[in-house]
Amino acid sequence: MKIRRTIEFSGKNLNDVFSLPCVKCIMKVDETDRYNGMKGGMLLVCYRVMMRGGCIAKIGDRLVQYTDNSWEIL
Repeated sequence: MKIRRTIEFSGKNLNDVFSLPCVKCIMKVDETDRYNGMKGGMLLVCYRVMMRGGCIAKIGDRLVQYTDNSWEIL
């Protein structure tokens, strides 16, 4: 598969990331929550049927769209 586009989830580009067709929602993680060792921040939740692999991205992860319209978090 060839890569169609790539976008990094920086936490500052919420409008750009939320407009992607694979994104279901953006969640705020509170200081008291513990998800994969996070002590606060944001998570990006993607539609499972559109993804290759996992469907939750943390700040700093890249979303990659392939020519078959599937997505992957790197």
